[in-house]
Amino acid sequence: MRAFFYGLRLLHFVAPCSYLWNACEAMTQNTKDPHSASSVRSQLRKSSLSRRDALSAQDRALFSQRACSHFMHVLEQRGEDFSRIILAGYWPIKSEIDPRPLFDAITFRGGRLALPAVLDSTTMVFRTFSQSTVLEPMRFGTLGPSTGNAIVVPSLIIVPLSAFDNQCHRLGYGGGYYDRAVKALEKQGHQINLWGLGFSCQEVSSIPHAEHDLVLQGIFTEKGFLKR
Repeated sequence: MRAFFYGLRLLHFVAPCSYLWNACEAMTQNTKDPHSASSVRSQLRKSSLSRRDALSAQDRALFSQRACSHFMHVLEQRGEDFSRIILAGYWPIKSEIDPRPLFDAITFRGGRLALPAVLDSTTMVFRTFSQSTVLEPMRFGTLGPSTGNAIVVPSLIIVPLSAFDNQCHRLGYGGGYYDRAVKALEKQGHQINLWGLGFSCQEVSSIPHAEHDLVLQGIFTEKGFLKR
């Protein structure tokens, strides 16, 4: 299967993504018990993904465009040299927010792209990716570059998430691939910029987190930019 990008159409306005918070969220976040924390995380993940799934396909497409627009606006405000950017995104699955409009915008300005590639049950790397890249099935039903694509160290990583809070803590899908991949790069001396992309309805009051969990530098939604 060949990769394709959405046409470049960056929007600069915002709209609410309405949702209901689970009543249990505010009452159960500060637990120190790792077993209780795991249970809370699982419950938060389930409720957040349920809200995400409830968005219409039309809203998901529109909100994806808006979130990507906010992302590009921040990069431009920071005066980023796009020719030096290697952005590691992800190929969207199920009801995930779609980062592909961002791929268009980055490459249009001279940046390069990468996608995650899962090597085994514990190891994930980032491989180069372009419009002509042939993608292969990966774990969790997503797609990624084959072994013919070079492994690279991204300068920016867009991390997929199932839920997030206003401190930029995230919940992934429970596999720990990004945690391990980023820690491995940091051990090699690389400084990695981690950003999240999600719908505002995925925000929860607070996420129980451990010391090894990734904390994002910021999260972009259709409403704007949440900075740590």
